[in-house]
Amino acid sequence: MAVSVNRAALRTPRALKLLYAGTSLLIAGLAVLACGLAMLRVQRQVWPFDCAALILIALLAQFIFVFIPMFRRIGTYSGEIIRLATTDPLTALANRRGFLERSEIEHMRARRFHRPLCLLMIDADHFKRVNDTHGHEAGDLVLKSLAKSFLATLRETDMVARLGGEEFAVLLPETDLQGAAYAAERLRLRVAQGSVKFRGKAIKVTVSIGVTLVKNEPGGIEEALHAADELMYRAKSIGRNCIIAAEEDARGSGGALN
Repeated sequence: MAVSVNRAALRTPRALKLLYAGTSLLIAGLAVLACGLAMLRVQRQVWPFDCAALILIALLAQFIFVFIPMFRRIGTYSGEIIRLATTDPLTALANRRGFLERSEIEHMRARRFHRPLCLLMIDADHFKRVNDTHGHEAGDLVLKSLAKSFLATLRETDMVARLGGEEFAVLLPETDLQGAAYAAERLRLRVAQGSVKFRGKAIKVTVSIGVTLVKNEPGGIEEALHAADELMYRAKSIGRNCIIAAEEDARGSGGALN
């Protein structure tokens, strides 16, 4: 698949250089300030009080007007670097790293308060066919469209991520298995009923979804990712454009939902 160019990502090396340079200057400035204060203490009896005070004021002014703004810029660049490291450049969704970090936080909260937490694995059906027929530009447009559809359908508290290629994951806090299956079905229907316009043509896409409950135990996220991935491939094996939910539901309603 063609990689979409992201201008923010291209600025990352420059941001890193500025971060390192700014940190070095900040450390150097603090060292100069510390040395100046030490010299004032040692030579207090030699220098006149007014001269010592002027030197101290000059050092403090340098710290306030030079190093504090620089420190703020370093904080801004650090936040931007972290955002770029956890965001998929094509869809602007979380990437695998960002998803795993947020998932672990939600999992700890669910374990602490004994709340349900579910996970969906989503894969675009016959995505290679889209690339082969319409080109990688169309494939990128389809992925962006899927991301928008997922965000428009789910709650603000849910987390959507692109794990790689045409594979997505969704974390559903405060949602049991039955509720997650209904959410997955809404996603499936929205995608199946829509289309992507590309150069005067309508590209139809469907998705296969695996649904599972995240267990309230250590390693629950990794186990749920593996389980949901297997369920998703089962959905593909029975014809695609459907969901398969795990069978741990207390109501016994797990299974394929078309």
